Amino acid sequence: MCGSNDYGQLGLNCYEIFVPQQVLCLDKYDKVKCGITHTLVLNNGQVYSFGSNKNGELGNGKQSISYNQLKPLKIQNVNKIYASNFSAAITSKNDLYLWGSGIFGEFVTPTKIDFPQQIKKIKLRNGFGCILDEDGQIYSWGKNSSGELAQKDYIPRTDIQHIKQLKSKQIKTFDCGFKFVVCISQIQEISINYDQIIKENDQLKQKLLQMETIFKNQKIKSQADLQYTMQQECKSFDLGIIQDQLEQKQKIIQEQEKIIQSQKNRIIYLESQLYYPQNKENMNQNSVAYAYKKDVKNQNNLTFDFYNQ
Repeated sequence: MCGSNDYGQLGLNCYEIFVPQQVLCLDKYDKVKCGITHTLVLNNGQVYSFGSNKNGELGNGKQSISYNQLKPLKIQNVNKIYASNFSAAITSKNDLYLWGSGIFGEFVTPTKIDFPQQIKKIKLRNGFGCILDEDGQIYSWGKNSSGELAQKDYIPRTDIQHIKQLKSKQIKTFDCGFKFVVCISQIQEISINYDQIIKENDQLKQKLLQMETIFKNQKIKSQADLQYTMQQECKSFDLGIIQDQLEQKQKIIQEQEKIIQSQKNRIIYLESQLYYPQNKENMNQNSVAYAYKKDVKNQNNLTFDFYNQ
């Protein structure tokens, strides 16, 4: 063992160990589990503990630090051990024992807990625990400050309770984090005979043919709709061009009409200025002209007297 030994969890009479050292208090170790500040060792069906006993996690009935508990705990035929900030063990008869203090109670020595199901796996973490039985059902108890018990609330549980939400999932395995749990469900295989496979294969082919026919029809319809839409857009485009050309021609015609009218006004003006009368007494009706015209361009009134040819 190596590392911090503040609470004697390494089973050695020293403060820190920088290189691994062998613990010689026992000749043989079957299993070992490390809690937060204590250690459990399984040897020939018996449990030994050392480290901090602040919460009774050593199970020796004493509230003190123990560096190497050479006397086994008062439980026999243990085949599995578990440790966190409290401890647990399972015997060969599937009896569950807990010790330490927590939500579930104050157990300074290993205490048998009523749990009739065959236990497959246990995990302890930060004041709560979970159990998986041989039927794939999972159970929880202890602290529940973050909903880690999966009981739809934050209420702690002193008794081990079934997680009903996962009843139909057939849990294969799980693990616990600091305040959460992760589960993996069992993959169920459905067996079918050869005749069923052929029948289902034929049905699948029919469905595929139907889907292919529907797709082709929809594709043809879509292409026809697209072609019609393009034709309409082309027609609309041609009409728009023609309309623009007509408007431009109308503007040109209007400009030309203005020019023609202006030329007419100019001719009238020039004709009125051809002769000016020098002798009003020699006038006759054939050679007399009187004009009063309005110059459109200059907006001036022009008066012409009688004149003689």
